[in-house]
Amino acid sequence: MKEKPLFLTFMSAYLLISALMFPIQICYLFDLSIFDFTLVLSKLTPLNLLNMSFLVVTGLFTLKLNKHIFKVLPILNIAICLNNFIVAEYGQMYTHMQTGLSSIFFLTISLGFYRKDIRKVIEDEKFRYWMTPKREMKKIPIEIECNGKKIKSHTYDISKTGVFVIDKGFGDVFNLPYDALLTIRINLKRPVLLRASVARKTLAKGTYPQGIGIKFESPILN
Repeated sequence: MKEKPLFLTFMSAYLLISALMFPIQICYLFDLSIFDFTLVLSKLTPLNLLNMSFLVVTGLFTLKLNKHIFKVLPILNIAICLNNFIVAEYGQMYTHMQTGLSSIFFLTISLGFYRKDIRKVIEDEKFRYWMTPKREMKKIPIEIECNGKKIKSHTYDISKTGVFVIDKGFGDVFNLPYDALLTIRINLKRPVLLRASVARKTLAKGTYPQGIGIKFESPILN
């Protein structure tokens, strides 16, 4: 996905706001000020507080795309359903029909986390394409040093985290090992010396040339 799914942004906000709705409802039902913290807290049941805690945790997990969200969601749904049942059974403000519909609604929207596209971006960082640094097409001279051997070529594109280096057909660039630590010198307006490693190797395809993707490791002072 080129952009973060709107569902995840919506759900992180929805879950966190839902947690805040517990004390807000208490204030409304008992005509209290939201600033009467001690009094509002005394009206919240242990189950209310448990629900609030799980809503906050799930909201933060959604915001951070933490895969542990799939462990918390079933517990949260059970807690929400139990809380709604008790509210209708022992309270006088809501009926079982109202709280039941609320529970069904919450369960339905939470099932959205199990959609194939949503689950994929939560469980695997490589599908979070919106987080990929922007690449610029730039042909810049580059020198790569590996095990005492120096190879000269030029870049095809460059980003903040790496470059794609063209293999000119001699195989020197393409044959660089994955496990080697490289020293590269990029001749920008001011030459930059960096440590790097081979991230991927790509054969020519369409307008994309044969070459290697290099990931920057850490800068070295000149």
